[in-house]
Amino acid sequence: MTVQKVNKKIKFLHNIKRQIPENVFKTLVNAYIDSIIDYGIELWCVIPDYLCQKLQQTIDHLLITYTLPSLSRRRSSTYYNLYNNKNITKIRDK
Repeated sequence: MTVQKVNKKIKFLHNIKRQIPENVFKTLVNAYIDSIIDYGIELWCVIPDYLCQKLQQTIDHLLITYTLPSLSRRRSSTYYNLYNNKNITKIRDK
């Protein structure tokens, strides 16, 4: 359920990502995605590793396509450390 909600919100953000500035993008990521994940963590207390990894990969892909679109086209498995630059925490760090 949480993964479906996050995927729906990420699809929405993918559609508007080029039309909004970076500070608005960060706010929308925090409002739409982080709120769902935080609620899910509180509700279920523990997220299985496979589910956490799937959510993290989906969020990573959104961040990469927004900040480094050329890297996302190459489908690189190495994502640069965007979390420090964008003030976004990983799911496991919450």
